[in-house]
Amino acid sequence: MRGVYAITNTLTDTVYYGQSKGMRGRLAEHRWDLARGTHPNQHLQRSWIKYGEVVFVFAPYLSVPEGSLGLVEQRCIDDAYGLGLKLFNMNKSGYEFSAEHCRHIGDVRRGISTGRKISLEHREKLDASHRTPEWRAKVRDWKLGTTHTKETRIKISEANRGRVHGPCPEETRRKISVATFGLVRSKESCAKMSKAHKGKKKPPRSAEYCKNISLSKMGHPNWHYKGKAK
Repeated sequence: MRGVYAITNTLTDTVYYGQSKGMRGRLAEHRWDLARGTHPNQHLQRSWIKYGEVVFVFAPYLSVPEGSLGLVEQRCIDDAYGLGLKLFNMNKSGYEFSAEHCRHIGDVRRGISTGRKISLEHREKLDASHRTPEWRAKVRDWKLGTTHTKETRIKISEANRGRVHGPCPEETRRKISVATFGLVRSKESCAKMSKAHKGKKKPPRSAEYCKNISLSKMGHPNWHYKGKAK
């Protein structure tokens, strides 16, 4: 549906107006960007982080079947203060983007390079911000309960097929070893793993490989090897 949409913080009476030829899809994109913490409007993003998702309402505001969307959006922005509302919108110029500008925005959203490069320092800051326990907890909460469709799972499987990972660093291997030491899987988990691996051909293991496995498991609570490593 073509028109102007609104994203409203019902707690602070602050609204963000936008225009689109497909409002429902555009609102979904805004919600996704906010949930990831990558929304271009920092004022709106900070409000989302501070007050949480529950206080926000995403909804179409005005249907505009034809005519200038930019002028209607600007009229909504101009009327907001008269309605006692505050604004998230940072730009109140009221002009419509040119075709070239629209193509530029489309290229950026599709991941096509447009000449703008992020500095090494900026990339390091982004990487550091996404490694904090708080950020990981937020991502875990966002993904909690979500499931991929069968079609998506097939696409993921095909994309990862034949993918070769680099050697695992010694520090990472040590962390995995500490985290899984003494881990006892449930009967249900064991049954699922058995079913998943049934029928798969395993490559032959050398005597040295078997010896290394035996030595690594010595003293482990679940170690049942009855032989003796030579």
